[in-house]
Amino acid sequence: MFLKSFPFIDKFTSIPNNLNLLHLSCGQKKMSTLEYVIDGWNDVQSRIKAVIQKRKQSDQSNIEPRLVAVSKTKPIEHIIGIYQQGQKYFGENYVQELLTKSFDAEVYYLIS
Repeated sequence: MFLKSFPFIDKFTSIPNNLNLLHLSCGQKKMSTLEYVIDGWNDVQSRIKAVIQKRKQSDQSNIEPRLVAVSKTKPIEHIIGIYQQGQKYFGENYVQELLTKSFDAEVYYLIS
């Protein structure tokens, strides 16, 4: 799992094993609505803020983590919804999907 690569996270907060930070989903549930995606993103953001706060209190590195949302298999509406919430960094596994999503008219309008 992704989090095992970062053992220091456990030291500051307990993050459930079923929380998948990279895919913005909780557990194995498939995201069916934009609200569910936004709720998951907000949950991840609050956990990241809690870790940052604890790191600052313990005088550790002041470098803040950057969340990269992987948009793999997610519809444009979900990506736009999360972008409008404040997520600015996205990753994509497949070049073809990256090209399709990045040249979508709605996405282009938001970033131009």
